[in-house]
Amino acid sequence: MVTLDELIEKTKSYQTVIIFGFSRIGRDLYQKLRSEKEGGEIFFCDNNKEKQAQEQVYAVHNAVARYPRALFITVSLYYYQEMQEQLHEEGVTDSNIVNYIPHIYRLQDSMEQMFRRTVPLPELQFEVDLAGHCNLNCKYCDHFSPLAEEEYPEYELFERDIRRLSFLFEKRAKRIYLLGGEPLLNRRINLYIRCVRTAFPQTEIVIITNGILLNKMSQEFWEECRSSHIEIAMTKYPISGALYQKAEKICNKERVKWFYFGNPFVCKYSYHYPLDLEGKQDARSMYLHCANANECITLKKGKLYTCSVAPNIETFNHYFHQNLELCKEDGIDIYQAKNRQEILEFLSRPIPFCKYCKVHERTYGREWGISKKAIEEWT
Repeated sequence: MVTLDELIEKTKSYQTVIIFGFSRIGRDLYQKLRSEKEGGEIFFCDNNKEKQAQEQVYAVHNAVARYPRALFITVSLYYYQEMQEQLHEEGVTDSNIVNYIPHIYRLQDSMEQMFRRTVPLPELQFEVDLAGHCNLNCKYCDHFSPLAEEEYPEYELFERDIRRLSFLFEKRAKRIYLLGGEPLLNRRINLYIRCVRTAFPQTEIVIITNGILLNKMSQEFWEECRSSHIEIAMTKYPISGALYQKAEKICNKERVKWFYFGNPFVCKYSYHYPLDLEGKQDARSMYLHCANANECITLKKGKLYTCSVAPNIETFNHYFHQNLELCKEDGIDIYQAKNRQEILEFLSRPIPFCKYCKVHERTYGREWGISKKAIEEWT
């Protein structure tokens, strides 16, 4: 990561500078460079088609084609690796790429995220697994799917939980993710979709999938997705470009809305979320710095949890013969909760299980791969 002074000095060697990311950070950087850089041209490139409608904002491919010798500055807190990979694929070398995020933005983002985690959400949003296992089994999976045996939520209990949440939240939620594991492995997925849509008639409902099975899904599945207004979100892994092209075509053919989850590029990197097997971390500190807290809210067996790691730890414990304790206070019982506010307030507080997460040791640039089911992937 370069400083602003170092960046300004580097731009002096280039006739053209292109800022990758038409964002607040990018626009602020543009103004700084414009005031400091003598001569030359400064443009933007971005993958967002709406932003490309702005003057001097190019599509990435067009920017590289027009200015192949330009200096490309990526300005993203979270996707700079994917942006760099995209530039590489367009033929831009490392010497012509630099990542820049001012320290004040990193600090500000950290403070904003910590504040968000401690404030009850205005609306419920949650995720629920339709299958515990997976047909891809990514290394470092924070749902522990590579370690899971074939497992699906019992439909009657699932339906009861969904109806209870619908009652407590008056049939309203901001968003519901149906995932796993790999949710398309669930042969009764149509029933689960219909159940959630009936209980939450106006909510955004999204199936998150690796896309491998989309071309094998039944016509009844597609009819259910259309009638229930379900969206398909695919995570793009480096397994087969043709697979995703086919998946896009089948979604378009069946008139079901789809998008790529996270970003539209191949996911070549994984997050490593190490666990402290002895549970010696400060729970409050871990919660405040955890990106999953009050974000990846998970419904499982009649309880809501503030993250996805805690409710799935049983799989890890069983496979590796460990005993990371999930206690009563780690989740809120939706049948004992009196109202929606009690639930939302609970989800915005640390839980005892946070002591098992070494959030400060998490890394985000690990090469993606298939799990070897080694405990080191989670410790």
